[in-house]
Amino acid sequence: MIERDSLKIDHIMLSSSGSVEGENHTGSNLSINRVSYTMHHLEKKFAFLKGNIRAYSISEDWETFFELASKSTDSTAIRTIQRTYSSFDIREEKVAELLIKHSRIEKILAPLRKCEITIHYKPQNPISTK
Repeated sequence: MIERDSLKIDHIMLSSSGSVEGENHTGSNLSINRVSYTMHHLEKKFAFLKGNIRAYSISEDWETFFELASKSTDSTAIRTIQRTYSSFDIREEKVAELLIKHSRIEKILAPLRKCEITIHYKPQNPISTK
């Protein structure tokens, strides 16, 4: 646990993911690199965090992709890919083909390329509610 100013930081969680088009190993490498870079940057900038950062990576975030896609104008085509192909390799190929035909799919893919930072902390001196 880190005590800093008026906070006790228990740990920091980094969660990285990649988009679903392209080769799985490429998405996996990009996601791992994203979380590694973020951890390295945080530890370099804030040395007191070293050893208190937990990180994990999702190579391809299919769940979020289908959730975002269900709200898009291309939802029918994407639902067809989801229902028709159980193989992630074939799904990747079909999404890439859809991306070539419809550049607006990129708006769904972009939010999947991310690293989220969650700080788990407790106040040092809780404020009284009296």
